[in-house]
Amino acid sequence: MREIAETAFGRNTLAAGLVCHAAALVAGLLSASGGTAFFQIVYPASWGLLTAASFAQLRHRGIRPFATWRFYLIAAAAVFPVLGPLIALALLYSAPAGGSTTGDLTGWPAALLRLRANILLLFVLLLALFLLFAVLSRKDDPYFRRQNAADVALPGGVKCKINRLPLEAEDRLLGSAKKYRKKTVSSAVGFRRCGLAGNAQISTGLETM
Repeated sequence: MREIAETAFGRNTLAAGLVCHAAALVAGLLSASGGTAFFQIVYPASWGLLTAASFAQLRHRGIRPFATWRFYLIAAAAVFPVLGPLIALALLYSAPAGGSTTGDLTGWPAALLRLRANILLLFVLLLALFLLFAVLSRKDDPYFRRQNAADVALPGGVKCKINRLPLEAEDRLLGSAKKYRKKTVSSAVGFRRCGLAGNAQISTGLETM
């Protein structure tokens, strides 16, 4: 029974490439600012993993990768999203092995379902992808936005970090400032009214004299 990848390296690398390919496509569809950067990093990595696994598998079957058109077609197909990796796996499965000169796609869907990889390796890969996406998307987080806003540029290109208060403390300070401003305005209006009244009384007294 033929397999897509006979070696552990080939199976693990192919599975990692497929996972990275799917993660890059999902991140590219997200509206988060880190999705584009994540796609630009992970998508080329998925292509490299699929190409490296195909190279190793062709050598394992006694085929010189750089001397056959199949390797270049696999590398070109792996660039395209969704259908590209499936075409690359089909070409790799149909590569002749054991000295045979021809290959076919008989049993390819079943071989695709039998493609297994190391569970621990896949878990570590998923964790690394999640952390990478979290780091690239940190600009959208309110905490990091407040931290970036606290950077003050000084003359000469020197940046100074200002320790900001929590949101609750800032709200209390803003509320106190607004109340103090209202009291100040009210006091000023009161003094002005008192001054006008005093001027009126003085004018009245002068007229009576």
